[in-house]
Amino acid sequence: MKLSLGPFPIENIVSHLNIYEQDFNIDGHQIKLNEKAEWLSYQYKASSPSQLPLKIASEKIDQRLILPYAAVFQLVLSNTLDPVCAEVGTLQTTLKITISNNRIRVQGFIVLIVFFILLLGNYITLSSLTSSNSSLNEQASLSTQNTNTLQALNEQVKKKEAELKALGWDGGINKSSLIDQISALLPQEINLAEIAVNPVDHASSRTQKSFVFANRKIQVIGNSQQIISVNEWIARIKTKKWVKNIQMDSYTFDSELNTGRFLVTIDY
Repeated sequence: MKLSLGPFPIENIVSHLNIYEQDFNIDGHQIKLNEKAEWLSYQYKASSPSQLPLKIASEKIDQRLILPYAAVFQLVLSNTLDPVCAEVGTLQTTLKITISNNRIRVQGFIVLIVFFILLLGNYITLSSLTSSNSSLNEQASLSTQNTNTLQALNEQVKKKEAELKALGWDGGINKSSLIDQISALLPQEINLAEIAVNPVDHASSRTQKSFVFANRKIQVIGNSQQIISVNEWIARIKTKKWVKNIQMDSYTFDSELNTGRFLVTIDY
């Protein structure tokens, strides 16, 4: 605290008031200044307040509040202003202790605010990371689930394909059309006895103890008196684009029947 005497604290707020003359009156306090704003004289007349409305900046203020305002103003800004007050040692010491304590409180409050802001920032960051981590975990779980589902589907597809392959399915090729094409190329000297599409693979069937069909093969059994006619027929069949390979597996001549029996295999 400070001990202010009379109107002298007004010295620190004169520049804030709407006073533009060297002689002015504030609630009966009649003050006269020189050109350097130094006090020349002072007189108090309680019955003669100023008729001019006083303002601080743009705000009107009651003349009776000027002195209390000036005293509080210089007390609050005692560290930056040269206060007009009585030099009382006890009050000066008390003021310094109060200012020091307030400074410590303010600094502690600022530190507390900084720690609170840091804590809030950490909380927000942690919440964001937790949310992001949860989202990533969900995506990872969904990806794992999709991968497992895809693997299961692939296994089912492979199983179905294996079953279809075992049954002789070869992608929906029109086998009757293939038979018609090779039959149309048949020389007159050859008689067909049997045509088998994807015939049973007897060797594999014995090994696996179940029926196993040859994949994408046509087996033709027929009769011809001359092997030359069979070779001619094989040469004609080779011209077809869908034929990957053709070979004569056997040709056996039966002298009693005066004809030969042949076995031709076509890969398509």
